[in-house]
This record gives sequence, structure tokens and C-alpha cells, in this order.
Amino acid sequence: SYVIKGVNFTNGVKYNKTMSFDGNGSTISGNNQARIFDVMLQTSNSLVIKDTNFVNASNVGNGGALNVAISNLHVTNCNFTNNTAYDGGAIYCSANGLTVDYCNFDNNKASHEGATIYLKASNTVGDLRVSNDNFTNNVAQSSGGAIAGKNGYNIVITDSNFIANQAETAYGGSIKWDNCGGVTISDSIFKDNTAVSAGAIDINDGSNAHITDCY
Repeated sequence: SYVIKGVNFTNGVKYNKTMSFDGNGSTISGNNQARIFDVMLQTSNSLVIKDTNFVNASNVGNGGALNVAISNLHVTNCNFTNNTAYDGGAIYCSANGLTVDYCNFDNNKASHEGATIYLKASNTVGDLRVSNDNFTNNVAQSSGGAIAGKNGYNIVITDSNFIANQAETAYGGSIKWDNCGGVTISDSIFKDNTAVSAGAIDINDGSNAHITDCY
């Protein structure tokens, strides 16, 4: 496994070109001192991150493990554990599209919103697609115990589990979203999530909401 220490990587590892990252099952630790990846590709490029364990990353800004500005981000078969940040305890993404599948998020924290994922679109075009993921024991001090975001995304969540996530002082124990284009959630479990209001899901300014076969 790999350990990234704050004395050497105080601002994360920066990339400014197209990249596909395959960790082959390796573990990368921020050693509770640093963000792990800071990817700034504000172009039409896409990024795939797979088969990696991200643990103990910490950042006072946004994105504990990953801070990504790119057109399309796909994260698959990864584990995010004990990561912390302001928004997006594990992942902060400014993108037109984010796909997260076959990932596990456990015990991540945000001092503001989105304990695991915070997504902010630069325009009103894009999708958040979450499938076959597990979100467990994540805590946001404000809203979005697991996922939070804003602007006009279509949100599609399927076959995922949201268990014991918490929004400590505000809304959306699992999910908090402002100004979304549409919401489709199916075949997912929401259990023991807590918030001041909307213990499971809080969607503001959304349209075309469809929630089926969830419990």
C-alpha cells in the first residue's frame, strides 16, 4: 500500500492531462494530513478511477480524497474510508457528469455538506449516476449525510444502500440536492439515516421525481 504524508503532499497530487487511474486494489492513505488527488481538467476530457482504496485523507477545503474539475468523472470499484473535508468528505466534483458504481463509502465526514460526495455543475447539463454502491456511517455537520449537490443534474440512483448516515444540523440524512433537473431512485435501501428534517432525502427545486421499489 501507499502512504501520502502531508509534509510531502500538502496540496495533493496534481494532474492536468487526460488520465485513467487503476489502483489494482492498492490502498492510498492521506495520513490524516492531506488530500490525495487534485485533478484539474476543465476541458472535455474524461477521467476513470478504479480499483483503489482511499483512506484517511483530510483537507480543510473541498474534497478529502478527490477534488476533480473535469467534464466527466467515472469512479468504479473503489472504497472510501475515514476521509474528511468541508464539502465532499470523500469526493468533490465540478463536472458535467459523474458516475459512481460498485463503490463503498464508510465513515467519511464533511464539516459542511456531502459527507461522501458533493457535486457542483458548472451549467445545467449533466447526470449523477450512482449504482451498486454502499454508503454507511457517514456524517455531514450540515446537510447531505451521504450525497449533496446543486445545479441542474439529473439524478439516477439504483441498487444502492444508504445506512446510518447523518446530517447533524440540517436536511437530508442521505441526500440533499438543490435545483436538480429530475430524480429517479429505484431498488435502493434507506435505513437508519437521520437529519433535523428529511431523514432520508431532501430535494429542492426538482422536477419529475420518481422513487420506486425503495425501502
